[in-house]
This record gives sequence, structure tokens and C-alpha cells, in this order.
Amino acid sequence: MNLLGAFIFVIAGIWPPGAAFAGKSGSQAANEAPSCTPEMSIQGDARPSSHSVILSWKASTSPSVVGYNVYRRDKTSSTFGKINQKPITTTNCVDYFVQLRHKYYYYVVAADHQGAREGGHANIAHASIPGK
Repeated sequence: MNLLGAFIFVIAGIWPPGAAFAGKSGSQAANEAPSCTPEMSIQGDARPSSHSVILSWKASTSPSVVGYNVYRRDKTSSTFGKINQKPITTTNCVDYFVQLRHKYYYYVVAADHQGAREGGHANIAHASIPGK
């Protein structure tokens, strides 16, 4: 059994400009989900492409879970790195900081009130960002 309840299954979707998601444009869907990296967004870091990856997962049922941490690696890296500084309190987020012609791998874990203890992850989702 993992530390904080049920394993987290994550789904990734790539949304180029003009794409539709659940009857909404990719940009509308992305605007409704918070950024996976709000700290980078606040700092004004440039988004490397017009594409984004929308991540979605099922909520943990553990009462000690207060949020989720998102981990990512690209095709050139052998290790995952956490992309958010504080636990994300929703069950979806958008990774705006992706580059064209890159493949990314993601997993999400539940975090406790300190963000230090984490549960396990059930799967690794991937997203391939197309070129122009």
C-alpha cells in the first residue's frame, strides 16, 4: 500500500492552437485548468511553444492529501523532476512550458499537508509535442 491512499492515474493530452477538448477550444480548456507551474508563469518566463499539455487525474481518497505533485522528464533525461513548487490543489493542470518536437513523460503523486510525504504513482503518461 502506498503512503497516501490510492495510486494516481494520470492522463496527458496535447492541445495545439485551435484544437477542441470536450466541446471547447484547446485554449478555453487550458484556461479552465490551473498551470502546473504557476511560479514560472508569475515570473514571466516565456512559453517555448504555442502548444501545452493538459494533465488530468483522479483525486485521492486519503484525508491527509492536500494536493498533488507533478513530475516530468523529457526523452533526453533519465530522471524525473518535480515541476511544481507547491502542491496543486486541483485534479488537473496545464504544462505550458513544453518545446516543439519533444516527448514528455509525466506522473502525479498525492502530497500531505507539508508536501513532503508522497503517495505512489500508478502510471506514466506521455505527450509528444509536434513540430511547426
